[in-house]
Amino acid sequence: MRQLRTAETGPARTGPARAAGERSPRAALSGPILFNLAFGIYLLATVVMTQLLGEPHGVVEMAMRGTRDAVLVLVLLGLSLFVTFYGLWRGAAQGLATRLLAAILIGCGLYLYLLPAFAVVKGMVSLPFGFWADPWLARLDHALHGGQDAWRLYWPLVEVVPPRLAFIGYNYGWAVISMVLPVLVAALDTDTARRDRMLIVYVFVWIGLGNIAATAFASVGPVYYESLSGIPRYAEYMQHREGLLPPDHAVRVLQDLLWANVELRQGRLGLGISAFPSVHVGIAALVMVYLMSLGRLAGVLGIGFCVLTQWSSVIYGWHYAIDGYASIISVIAVWIGAGWLTKNPARTGQKMQEMPPDTRAYD
Repeated sequence: MRQLRTAETGPARTGPARAAGERSPRAALSGPILFNLAFGIYLLATVVMTQLLGEPHGVVEMAMRGTRDAVLVLVLLGLSLFVTFYGLWRGAAQGLATRLLAAILIGCGLYLYLLPAFAVVKGMVSLPFGFWADPWLARLDHALHGGQDAWRLYWPLVEVVPPRLAFIGYNYGWAVISMVLPVLVAALDTDTARRDRMLIVYVFVWIGLGNIAATAFASVGPVYYESLSGIPRYAEYMQHREGLLPPDHAVRVLQDLLWANVELRQGRLGLGISAFPSVHVGIAALVMVYLMSLGRLAGVLGIGFCVLTQWSSVIYGWHYAIDGYASIISVIAVWIGAGWLTKNPARTGQKMQEMPPDTRAYD
């Protein structure tokens, strides 16, 4: 009788089998909903912080992208709230439909909350302590590379790596990947545990590394070292840089614009400076560990992208090498920790289905 009852009720209790890594529709949207909520709170905290500090950075205007884009913002906000409501109270979508809803949530969160808040906070990283960490970072960077500055060890590859490839990869390629990665993962990756793991690390890179750590270790990087301190610590590097970057090069123009924003306190959104740790390398490290989780070939591509980003960050003078090392180590550590938080419940379900009927009857 017990075995008969188990046979009749077992399928009803366990539900239909799902693909490995795929959760119920409601659970499958929980990660993107929390992702959206985290960045929403992040934006709200930024608004409160700017008001308390009396810094008129215009975070609300940045969030609304001006009156021209206000309609788009409101539409995305409404769409985001609708998908959240649907995911929490309905949870009726299946498979690809659920993943598309998750991608919509994540895309809305990036545009509505992350970009404006991060742009504002990055412009304020020097307010609490000033740019104090550069001498310490320069000495540590020097010591870690055998008593010489990291750029000297990195520079020989200038003859190997095409400058255009480095420029496109570090600027345009990185910008696209950093914004598209979480949306594509949500839409295409059927393993929701791996997706949520990636989202946790993604939030950590932007807020934990890009804002909190950047504020604690406020620094400007080698290219601005002399402008900040008056000490020509990297004079030889700057001479090499002249040959690599002509005056009208996009990197030179941007670097000059960023420093003018800091020096003149222009308060232009999105033009803040912070060296340690590197968000560029942090995102590249996230791409690396995520692709490595997919397979060997994908992992090789991820490692290549991370190495190129780290190398470019030093060659262009944006960062000390240690800025990238710290980001890589932090991302790997958080990726491992997030793995414990997002253990795949489908594995537990699969083990349950493989257990003998008499055993399952007592669960």
